[in-house]
Amino acid sequence: FSEKSAIIHQKMGAKKIGYLDFYEKWGSNFSKLKFIFQRGLKIKSKSIDTYTFPKSIGEFELVESVEQMQLPNLNWNKDTIETIRNKAYLEWRFFYKKNRYFVYQSKSTSESENSIYFVVKPYFYKGVNWLRVIDYRYKIDKNNQFESLLNAVEKLRNELNLYGVLISSSLEKSNRLLEKNNFNLTDHEVVLSTYP
Repeated sequence: FSEKSAIIHQKMGAKKIGYLDFYEKWGSNFSKLKFIFQRGLKIKSKSIDTYTFPKSIGEFELVESVEQMQLPNLNWNKDTIETIRNKAYLEWRFFYKKNRYFVYQSKSTSESENSIYFVVKPYFYKGVNWLRVIDYRYKIDKNNQFESLLNAVEKLRNELNLYGVLISSSLEKSNRLLEKNNFNLTDHEVVLSTYP
């Protein structure tokens, strides 16, 4: 929600149950210098439709269809409010058009567990192209899973020669790990609300 929308919902009886935090991380100091140079000379960025994503990156592999997703359980985490991420939802949200979103899932998850996954796309931001993480899931009691996910995202950003990474988080634990990995908070919004 925008700030105004959140106020309207709360006046209608909605209760705040969470926030969504937005983070960014430049690829390197060289990326910042390149950004200044490109903006100064008004060099046009590469079209975001022309990137070729690798079949695998780190411990993750590119998913071509929702049938490849390993999702034996409804939820990833206990005692955590999570929106549904079943195959029907993922197909509707991310697989409706080829090469619009790029979904990666972990290669080495046991068959009884949901795969760690993340969804990305190139994104035009601040006049240059970044890697935007649209969605992700991992078990929050396993810090190494999120670290592994972030490492794969950074490798992907580097391989595609993008300027930085954009990601959001609604969990305090994820926020701490993002900040530990030098992501900077750019926005803090009320987006999660419920009616009694």
